[in-house]
Amino acid sequence: MLESFFTEERVHGGWRFWVLWVLFTNVGFFAGFLVEWLVIGSITLAVAVPIAAIFQGAVMNRHIVILIPWILVTTIGWWIGMAIMSLLLSFMPFEMNLIVRTMLISGGAGFIVGIPQWLILRSEVEQIGVWWILVTALSWAVIAPGIIQGIPLAYYIGYNYRDLVYRAWKKPETATKPPIKTEVAQP
Repeated sequence: MLESFFTEERVHGGWRFWVLWVLFTNVGFFAGFLVEWLVIGSITLAVAVPIAAIFQGAVMNRHIVILIPWILVTTIGWWIGMAIMSLLLSFMPFEMNLIVRTMLISGGAGFIVGIPQWLILRSEVEQIGVWWILVTALSWAVIAPGIIQGIPLAYYIGYNYRDLVYRAWKKPETATKPPIKTEVAQP
């Protein structure tokens, strides 16, 4: 069953790609959090983001070969984005709620990291548009990078909505694409 899952994901992408993207992103983050906690004593994302980028790149590398560029642009983009956003928010004339501050820093850093990610993705996946930058910013702002980012990637790496819906309603042994209706309705 697991072998079938990976074979289907490799061939078709789609929702299976999304599941792997979310799973690997989160495993990468939690592994990074653990390393940071054990080595530094706090969670800064300085190590967690590169580890998550390695895991994301591994999933993406099953379809497009961008592992090393993905790790580099995600890591460096995140570090630059965090530095810029932290600096900008330090000039705010008022104190802000920790949640709002975290969302602004993360969203801004996500926007900044989304730019180089988009630049390398667009050469491999032609449907990825500038909107990728906004999706990345939004996903980081709500602290859900794997979940939200994975949706458009899954769609453009072979997601077939009609087929997915049809399979959800049919038994596995009859899960083929529905026939196209050829009858013409009489008035």
